[in-house]
Amino acid sequence: MKTSTEHLPPCCREELRVLRSLTVRHIPDCCLIILGGSHAGQDYVSWSESVVRGRHTLYRHDYEIAVFVEGTETKKASRTLRRRIAGTYDGLFRFRRHTTPRFIVESVGTLTEQSKRGHLFYNGLVRNGILLYDNGGHVPCDCARPDPLRALEGAVAGFEKYFPDAVNLLYSVTTRLLPAENYRQSARRLHEACDKFYRTVWTVHTNHSPGTLPLDELGGLVKRYSREFAEIFPCHDDFEAESYELLCRAPKETRRGVFRYTRERLGYMLRGTEALRVLTQRICAERIGFYTELAEAAERKKGLSRETIFAGR
Repeated sequence: MKTSTEHLPPCCREELRVLRSLTVRHIPDCCLIILGGSHAGQDYVSWSESVVRGRHTLYRHDYEIAVFVEGTETKKASRTLRRRIAGTYDGLFRFRRHTTPRFIVESVGTLTEQSKRGHLFYNGLVRNGILLYDNGGHVPCDCARPDPLRALEGAVAGFEKYFPDAVNLLYSVTTRLLPAENYRQSARRLHEACDKFYRTVWTVHTNHSPGTLPLDELGGLVKRYSREFAEIFPCHDDFEAESYELLCRAPKETRRGVFRYTRERLGYMLRGTEALRVLTQRICAERIGFYTELAEAAERKKGLSRETIFAGR
């Protein structure tokens, strides 16, 4: 595992130092902090501006930070990271553009066990991640090489688990709830559909379940797989920004807030969710095809090895 962040610009290194310090201070049972995702390599995007359909669009990769704690009680650490640490971090850098952190909290025992088995997600962290903090008692062990066939099976299982349900939720909105002008329930179903689409992408690529995460954090995790994810729900003006915020908090919206859901806002949510469905299906099909090729190549290699052994006999 790497330990240096010298390939990152000074602003990123400063932000990561602050996040590490806040995490260690507020989570006493923190064992390891590992930076994963694109920032652990050379293909990260700090800030990129482009014009999409006549509008300026900002695109960046978020920090993907895995925090490993002692024991199995990870929910309390997750709440602390998202409610306290993320808020303090945003406050410290509120006067400049800064990269948003996305946290994944796991038990350190899970890391040890799954990396030995060659699990795709944990293997990627150990092999390609950057160690930001180590309490000295849990040094990551050597990990087995991922099995292409297991990766393919995990990707297909993740796709079948989430994608059909997400499509059914989207279908119920377009055929039943929206025509009946049930806007509040429509927004909730679209929120659930987007959640499952994002989980489909993440699970297909990593074979890992991200646990309970807010919708915007799930979207931040999958952005590194395609720039198009940043364009699904544009927030160029107040209407779009408020509509996206309503979509993200739709399950928690009170009866008083039901009047904020209008046909125009639901149209924005529906267009984004439909675009997310198309993109998810395409991205996942490409990834599953990639795993299929690897699995077939591995099987051919095993077959050649067996033939060589039998020929020697």
